[in-house]
Amino acid sequence: MKIVVFGNSILTIPAFQALAQNNMVAGLCTSDSSSEETQRIQWIARQVNVPLLSVSKSDIEQKLEKWLRSLRPDVVLVLTFSFKIPSSILNIPPLGVYNFHFARLPEYRGPQPIFWELVKREADGAITVHKMDVQMDHGPIAIVDKIPILPTDTHGMHMVKLSFQTLGVVQKLLVQLQNNPSAMILIDQDHTKAKYYHRPELEDVTINWEKQESHQIYALVKACNPWNNGAYTSVRGIMLRLVEVTLPDEGIEEGKTPGTIIKADQMEGI
Repeated sequence: MKIVVFGNSILTIPAFQALAQNNMVAGLCTSDSSSEETQRIQWIARQVNVPLLSVSKSDIEQKLEKWLRSLRPDVVLVLTFSFKIPSSILNIPPLGVYNFHFARLPEYRGPQPIFWELVKREADGAITVHKMDVQMDHGPIAIVDKIPILPTDTHGMHMVKLSFQTLGVVQKLLVQLQNNPSAMILIDQDHTKAKYYHRPELEDVTINWEKQESHQIYALVKACNPWNNGAYTSVRGIMLRLVEVTLPDEGIEEGKTPGTIIKADQMEGI
């Protein structure tokens, strides 16, 4: 089976490496991002002599269609990608294009669902594999693989868990496609439960001491670590980012304005 992989994050790496080592990857497509993760994936592809294509938002359709037709893959696996896949691409591989969405569908559609799952203190995340159609995160579901979100998990911790669990999910999908693809069970999403979450904006990653309770701030900080390099706050007009907080064992003295620094030393910090 010839596979083309799309990917540009840590979530791509373990599965891509395993597939490449088994000579199953016909090509790798990444965005033109200069991020460390994207460059690392590109470096891995070069080391194992996998054909590599880098695309931008403006040239994706023009470059991608010609490249894919030349490679003639059986299936395309999207393991995170920065741009919407053009509809003209979806019918090129005979077995289809499958997106690995790293959250539950249809409840957590959108480009940064892990952030929102952590902010909302969900007990479980998931890897949801769906066959892509022309709408974002919309196509029928092939696999849902749940993964617990522990109360202490940060965005980075959950990403690492997902990245290694992805390899097993890829294997499940490939077994189904290799055995009898026409007999695959694809379940339509319940679109009445669908919710789309936008890419987090400044307001979403900033602590609101007046309105947010302690458990909400705790969840926000975890959701921003290391993604966004922490949750924003300010002290005397100086912008800071918090990457770790602890819920107090005892109540704080009444009358203190939320966000007030009540203690700071070199051993314990603020």
